[in-house]
Amino acid sequence: MKRVIAALLSLALCFALCSCKSQEATNVDNLICSIGEVTLNSKDAIEQAENAANALSESKYNQLEHIDDLKSARAIYDDLIAQNRAKEIMEAIDRIKDNITLNYSPSAISAVRRTYNNADNKTQSYVTNYSDLEQAEKTLNDLLVTDVIQKIDAIGTVTLGSESAISDAQNAFNNLGGIQDQVTNIETLRQAKETLKTLKDKEATRKLAEKEAAQKTALKKMRTST
Repeated sequence: MKRVIAALLSLALCFALCSCKSQEATNVDNLICSIGEVTLNSKDAIEQAENAANALSESKYNQLEHIDDLKSARAIYDDLIAQNRAKEIMEAIDRIKDNITLNYSPSAISAVRRTYNNADNKTQSYVTNYSDLEQAEKTLNDLLVTDVIQKIDAIGTVTLGSESAISDAQNAFNNLGGIQDQVTNIETLRQAKETLKTLKDKEATRKLAEKEAAQKTALKKMRTST
C-alpha cells in the first residue's frame, strides 16, 4: 500500500512540474524543435528561436527543455558557414595558382589574401590549400622583381630621351614594397637618374645660354638700326 501511495505521489509531482511550464517556454521549445536538421539555410529558424529564448524571463528560460539543442544547432550552423567560406577561399586559390601573370595575378592574389586574412580562425582552419596561396604570392613576387630588373636593364645608355624608361622602372620599383631588396641592379637605376639629371641640367643651361645670346643679338640689332 505504501508503494502505491509513493507512486501516486511521484506521478502527481510530475504532473505538477509539467503544469508549471509556461506557455511561453513551451512555444520556444517548439521553435527549437522545428529547426530540424541544421543546414546552411537554417539561419532564420535558429535566430528566431534564439531571439524568442532571449526574450524570456530568467525563470521561464530555465523551463526550456531543448535549450542545449538550440546551442548545438547554433554551433553546427556556424561550423557549416565556416566550411562554406573556406570552400570559397580554396576555390579562389585554385583559380589563381596555375595562372600567375603580371597582367592578371596582382589584383587577384591580393583579393584572395584579403579574404583569407579577414576570415575568422575557424574558417582559416578549414582552408587546406593555404600553402598554394603562399606559393602563388612568392611566384608573383619573383615575376615582379624580374620585371623591375628587366625595366632597369632596358634603360641602356642614358639620354634626354630616357626619362620615360627611367620613370617606368622607378614606379615599378616603388610598387614592390617589402621585396625591393631583391632587385639586384638598383644601383644602375640610381646612376641612370643621376645621369639624366646632369643631362637635363646641361640642356637647361644650354637653352638658357642660347636664349641670352639671342636676346643680346636682338638688342645689338636694335642699337645698330638706331
